[in-house]
Amino acid sequence: MVVRAQSHHACFGARMTGAGFGGCAVALVDRNGVDAFVVAVPTQYFNDIGSQPAVYLCRPSPGASLEPA
Repeated sequence: MVVRAQSHHACFGARMTGAGFGGCAVALVDRNGVDAFVVAVPTQYFNDIGSQPAVYLCRPSPGASLEPA
């Protein structure tokens, strides 16, 4: 999945996360290319592996911060 994601024109980068039973891949994708990415990458993965992956879309949040004292 990571190799397919990294080869997509809209992907800034991808890597495996977690481990063990199947794992998970995280990809940073240009918002203008998300629609093409979520069609192309799982299709290519299925053609390579024969298993249909699940794709979850999310947006980054500002992250943790310290509240002023």
